[in-house]
This record gives sequence, structure tokens and C-alpha cells, in this order.
Amino acid sequence: MTNYDILYVVNFLSETSIPLNWATLLYKRGWNVAVLPVEPQRNQIQPEEFKIPVVEMGAYRWGDPRVIREIRQKIHQHGIRLVHVHANYSGGIASLSVFFNHNICVVNTEHSPARAFNKIGLLLNSISLFRANYNCFNSYYTKESLYFWQKYFIKNIPNKVIYNGVPIQEILKISQEISKEVVYNRWGLSKDNFFIGMIATFKKVKDHFTLFKAIKILSKKYPKIKLLLVGDGNLEKILKEKVEQLSISEQVCFM
Repeated sequence: MTNYDILYVVNFLSETSIPLNWATLLYKRGWNVAVLPVEPQRNQIQPEEFKIPVVEMGAYRWGDPRVIREIRQKIHQHGIRLVHVHANYSGGIASLSVFFNHNICVVNTEHSPARAFNKIGLLLNSISLFRANYNCFNSYYTKESLYFWQKYFIKNIPNKVIYNGVPIQEILKISQEISKEVVYNRWGLSKDNFFIGMIATFKKVKDHFTLFKAIKILSKKYPKIKLLLVGDGNLEKILKEKVEQLSISEQVCFM
């Protein structure tokens, strides 16, 4: 049985998962990292296709208490020293599995405001917050959104706000070097257009198709509407074909 130092616990394997991107980056830099998907039946990538080690679980129904026992067993079998949790369901379940095992360090990352959760989600989220040895927040807004009782129970737990990585200085530099006129001319845009932008990888999970249908409807009332798409991915050709099929080529711009 292979031992790992760090275990990233996620709901399922996905190409667009920020936690999985972090885990992959650490793995490439030589860290002894593995990933555990709590809902393998929802995987969008098969474990054998993934770039880093995957600790495989049995497929359980949502909320099956046996998953807690299996996660606890996997952590013990693989000699895990640090567990990093992110998502509501998988994070709460993983935190429960080691709640009384203080030999395991738990790092919890909060991505969403507390008020975005339903009652079950809030309970699971709170378990992760309370069990963590360290809480990270992706913004001060996320941190301040916690309920007063959550803030009270975690007041002695170290925490830090770490914004998602966006190269702001590089973006500002480019925006200063390239004028609006250059962009308008290159992409056939006009100052009279009403712009909607989407920056996302061209993957199924981003659901560009629903947005295209909305643009089709809106374009009848607002003919000057323009959808600006920035990204890449394996669905690019299919998305362009869908735009042609819906006859919205004049409204959609792949940048």
C-alpha cells in the first residue's frame, strides 16, 4: 500500500476543479500527493486517465454513513498526514471521518458565502470549519459571510484569505497596451453593441449551450447584443457548430 503525505478530498474528478489543479501543481513540484473522490460514480475523468495518484472509493449513495468509515480506513492505510478539504459534501464527510483523530492535520478552504448553502450544506460546511487546523478563504467577503456562531467557534483556529490566482498586473499591462479601437476592429465590434462576456474552458460542465439558447432569444429583442467567449477546450469545434446551427454567428464572438 503506497503512503502519501497529503490527501485532497473532492466530490468527484473533473477537469475544471480548482482543488485538483492545486493537487496536480504540488505533485509536479515533487510533493507526495493523492486525490480521493468521494462520489466516484460522478467522475468526469477516469482514475487511470488522471495525472496524479487517485485513492479509489466504493460507490455509495449520497449520505451513506459507510463512506465515513471507508475514508477513515483509506487515510489510515495510506499513512496520510494532512487532509485538504474543499467542497461541502466531501469536505464535511472527510472532516467527520477524522474529527477525533488529532494526529491528522486538516486544512479547509472556503469558496462560497455561508448564505449560499441549504441547511444540510451549512451543517457539513460547519463541520469542516470546526474540525480544521487551518481555514482558508478565497476572499474577505467569503470570510465575513460566516454566521456569528460559526465565527465564534473558529475564532481560535488560524485562518488566512488567499484569493484565487489571477495575474492582475499582467492583465492591467495588456489593457494599457491595447486600445479598445484595436479590439473593436479585430473582432468586428462596435461601441453600439451590448456586451456579455464569458471566460471559461470549453467543457461540458460550463454549459455554453444554455447560454447560446438565451442569446438566441435575446437577439430577437436586442439585435446589437454580442456574446464574447474567451477560453479553449475539446468542445470548441462543437460549440462553433452549435452557434452556426442556431444562426447566432453575428451575436457570438470566439476571442
